[in-house]
Amino acid sequence: MRLKKSHLINILKVIVVGFIFAFLFRSNHFQLTNLLKALDQFHYLFYLALCFIAALILTAFRWKLLLNSFGFFQPFRNVLKLNLMGSFFSSFLPGSVSGDLIKGYYLVSQTAEKNRKYLAALSILLDRVVGFLAELILVVVSFFIVRNWIELPSTMQWIGFMFLLVLSVILVFIVLVLGLSIKNISRLLSFFWKNKVSVESLIRKISMARDRFPILLRCIALSLVSHGITALMFYWGLKAMDPTSTLPFYVLLIVVPLGLFAMSVPVSPGGLGVGETAFLVLLQWVEPSVTTSGAEWCFLVRSVMLLISFIAGGFVYVRFNKKILNIENSPTLLETA
Repeated sequence: MRLKKSHLINILKVIVVGFIFAFLFRSNHFQLTNLLKALDQFHYLFYLALCFIAALILTAFRWKLLLNSFGFFQPFRNVLKLNLMGSFFSSFLPGSVSGDLIKGYYLVSQTAEKNRKYLAALSILLDRVVGFLAELILVVVSFFIVRNWIELPSTMQWIGFMFLLVLSVILVFIVLVLGLSIKNISRLLSFFWKNKVSVESLIRKISMARDRFPILLRCIALSLVSHGITALMFYWGLKAMDPTSTLPFYVLLIVVPLGLFAMSVPVSPGGLGVGETAFLVLLQWVEPSVTTSGAEWCFLVRSVMLLISFIAGGFVYVRFNKKILNIENSPTLLETA
C-alpha cells in the first residue's frame, strides 16, 4: 500500500521533531528534572495561565470587531467558542495558523450565501494580517529599545533591520492604498501582476479593508495589548523556571514575538521543537549568562497553553461539534446561545 504524499510529509515532520528533541536532550538543553522543579512555582504558573486566558479573550474580541464590520453580528460568547476551538486544533496541527483554518471552516460552512462565505473567510484573513502587523510593529519598536540597553549580537541586529525593512514596505503599501484611487491601485498591481483574476480578487480585498481602516486600527491596538500580555505570560514562565531571574521584561518584547514567528512555520505539529530551538537560540543571544534553557522555558509555557486549550477548546469542540456540522437539522454554533 503506497502512502500519500501528505502522509509522507507528516511522517517526515514527526521525524524532524524527534531529531530536534534528541539534540536538545543530548546537549543538556532540555532536562525533564528542571521542568518538574518549575511545577513547584505554582503561583507563577497560575499567573501564566491567567495571561493566556486574557490573550484568548482579547483575540476573540478583536475578531468580533472584524466580524461585526462584515455584518456577522454574533454574541461574544459564540465568537469566543470558535476562537477556543481554533486554539484547540492549532495545538497539535502543523503551524500555529492551522487554528485559523479550522475557524474558517466552521464559520464558512455555516454561511449559506456565497458572498457571505467570502466575507467570513476575509474576516479571518484580516484578523491574521492585523495580528501579524502588530507583532511586526512590536518587534521593531522593541528592537530599537533593547539595543540601547544591551549589546545584541550581529545576527540579531540583522534580523531586527530585516523586520524594519519588511514593516517599512508594508507601511508604504498601506499609504499607497489609502492615498490612491481603486482604479490607480488596479493599474499599479496589473503592472507587476499579469493574472487579471488574481488582481481583481486582491483589489476587492483591498477595497473592503480600506473601508474598514478605523476598525483595523482598533484591532491593531488590541493586538499590541495582546502581544504584550503574551510577553508577560512568558515572563511568568521564566520566573517559574528560575525565580531569581533578573532578565528585564522589555527584552522579552523582542524575544517572544521572534520565537512565535518561528513557531508559526508549519514544519512540525503546533511548532513543536521549532519553538523550543528558536527560544533557546534567542535567549542565548540576548543574555548569554542566563542559566535557564530557552528550550525548557518554551516547553513549559507551551504545556500550560496546551492544557488550557485542550480543556477549554476540547470541551467546546465535543459539546458543539455535531450542532455545527448538522446545519439543517439543529442550531449551529453561531446560533446557539
